[in-house]
Amino acid sequence: MDGTRVFPIRLPSFVDGREIAGAWLYLPPGFVESQFAEIWLPKSAVLRVPHVEDGGKLCFAGDPGPTSGATPEQRINQTLDQFFSQFCVPWNQGLLDGHFREEALNYWYIYCAQRHSHWDPVTSILLLDNPPRQLRNGDGVYLPDKRSVLFGNAEAMDRVLPVVGAGQRRVKVLVTDIPIAKPLTPDTWPRSSCEVERLVRLRLPSTVAGRFIKGRDKCNRPIHRLVILRAPECSFGFLLPGGPVWTVRHGYSWKALRAHQLLPLPVERLDVAWICGRDQHSEIGTRQKQRVLVVGVGALGGFVVEHLVKAGVGHLTLVDSDSLSAANLGRHVLGANDLGRTKVEALALRVKEAWPAVSLEAVPSSLESWLKLHSLADFDLILDLTGEPNVRGALERARQSQPCPLLIGWLEPFAAAAHACLLPTCHPWSKSVRDPLDTCMAINWPADIMLREPGCSSKFQSYTHAAASYAVAMLSEAALDLLDGEVSTPMLRSLVRGRKFLEKVRPGLSYREWSANAADSNSMIWDRLWDA
Repeated sequence: MDGTRVFPIRLPSFVDGREIAGAWLYLPPGFVESQFAEIWLPKSAVLRVPHVEDGGKLCFAGDPGPTSGATPEQRINQTLDQFFSQFCVPWNQGLLDGHFREEALNYWYIYCAQRHSHWDPVTSILLLDNPPRQLRNGDGVYLPDKRSVLFGNAEAMDRVLPVVGAGQRRVKVLVTDIPIAKPLTPDTWPRSSCEVERLVRLRLPSTVAGRFIKGRDKCNRPIHRLVILRAPECSFGFLLPGGPVWTVRHGYSWKALRAHQLLPLPVERLDVAWICGRDQHSEIGTRQKQRVLVVGVGALGGFVVEHLVKAGVGHLTLVDSDSLSAANLGRHVLGANDLGRTKVEALALRVKEAWPAVSLEAVPSSLESWLKLHSLADFDLILDLTGEPNVRGALERARQSQPCPLLIGWLEPFAAAAHACLLPTCHPWSKSVRDPLDTCMAINWPADIMLREPGCSSKFQSYTHAAASYAVAMLSEAALDLLDGEVSTPMLRSLVRGRKFLEKVRPGLSYREWSANAADSNSMIWDRLWDA
């Protein structure tokens, strides 16, 4: 009806048990100009034959596409040839059988979608901590308004619930988290509550399993029961029958329902090891326990804070007394809705709403005031991103009695260069009274390069957020290197943009001798020993 042309395909003979009722070539509207030819199988093939999506579409690389230069006839012929050679023959020979395990999660989501309805009390499980090495039985939190269950250790729940579950009803549920060696496939999925309960009885101590199977709390009230079968790379959730009454709006009234059969559930991981590193970065576990002090959350510091949180840093304290003004909007992570608010408080709220796994303290005061009541010894790393000499001086004095690693980061005008001074514990910023920052500059800047705000005695640098993004990435990586213990000697890391960039922002600028090699490149990064 939408203009799609459908042509039946004559199939080869299949061995017993591998028969396919039919196949069709679909040519959607716009096939020649923009769309691809498709192969569809009957819905009876879904979850019986690999690579068949919900509805029957076969997922395979057949049609080379409208940009390949092939004629429509050549594209159709290639689609059919690939269908027979890459699908029919391997399927008939049993060569595709293992593909269910390789893409186990895709098929599980199809199965869950098939079994779900508008009346289901739970539609997903959100896991908040790392996969357990041993079986775990505990309480989860059901959010009826979201129709989701949160489950994790106590610390993870305490961090996430105030954000994810803010202002929502909460109901306690029983959860059994069972590690399994291999992903499940359509042939091995539990299909009934009896199969799942049998597994619980085999894995849990008899007294614990009895309470779980009973499905009631200490006051003998019905309670939702969930089982998670957690394979190394994916998980499978089940809501068992029973539990409290679930009410949903039905027209102008409410309908009371209860789960009467086993309900398969998709399981999403929200633990930091997964969302920050997809289980590929072992250092994230250590970063979750580390504490970082960030002084200055302006156009540079605000974005660096987000990078650190997304890299797995678990505890951040932000110190900045400034408020967000209209002049900040073009290059700050915050927006117009935060005008007039202190930067640290607005940034802390933004970050915690997006990343509830982080513990974040906002300090809307000067560093000097904060230092009167706090110690740097409590931190694994200090970041000074203010560019202010009085801040560098205050940190130097505090580090003499409270040694800790320090990164001092700053930008040159137009973000034409950026620098990160990495100072491990006990290594000073300066060995003399004179502040050495000016000696590190990469560009010879004229005296009028710093602009003065109208009606204000302060000066500012001119640059766009796009240009500063280079610096944000460099400074964030430098901070993580220092935090991970990969820097043992003090060094200055500098990023310098090439001549083409300089001529665009201010013609006639010249490099200093040490940075002149950057002229012919887009940008260059140096690591030099620091001995100021």
